[in-house]
Amino acid sequence: AENEVFSIYPNPSRGVFNVRFGSLLPYDTEVTIFDASGRKVKAQTFEKDKQEFVVDIQGVSKGIYLIRFNQNGASYSRTVVIE
Repeated sequence: AENEVFSIYPNPSRGVFNVRFGSLLPYDTEVTIFDASGRKVKAQTFEKDKQEFVVDIQGVSKGIYLIRFNQNGASYSRTVVIE
């Protein structure tokens, strides 16, 4: 199920959070973070053969952010709350 593709914790977060995938990434994957209005806040490349990554967007406004990436032609997204 898509829910197992990746998870974010802690969520809510203060701006630093972990992204954990259900398995090792088969190739480098670009992850993009958008704010609630759709503006790109950050893009980060997660290296292949790793499973867990740290994202730091400290300093952004409080609110809901969308974490998105593409894999095997499918797009996956999760929201993270920054407080």
